[in-house]
Amino acid sequence: MENKNMNVIEELKGAHIVGITGHIRPDGDCTGSTLALYNYLKKNAPDMDVSVYLEQPGIEFSYLSGYSDIKNTLENGRSLMHLLCLTVVL
Repeated sequence: MENKNMNVIEELKGAHIVGITGHIRPDGDCTGSTLALYNYLKKNAPDMDVSVYLEQPGIEFSYLSGYSDIKNTLENGRSLMHLLCLTVVL
């Protein structure tokens, strides 16, 4: 039987700057899944520059690790696609 497990670190190999984003008006699923991937990459790929870009989630999600690291705007008015090697949309 074929192993269908994906190794995220292997899939992102070669990406130095990674942005993670989700849908507009992020709910708990969106906020939780983007922060889960963010925290996993920060811990397991420390050489990777990882950021989460979302509309500001509700304060009820502030207990989630990485909540305070969520970015709502880009610096210098640049496009997200121009700043990142890879964008992951959840």
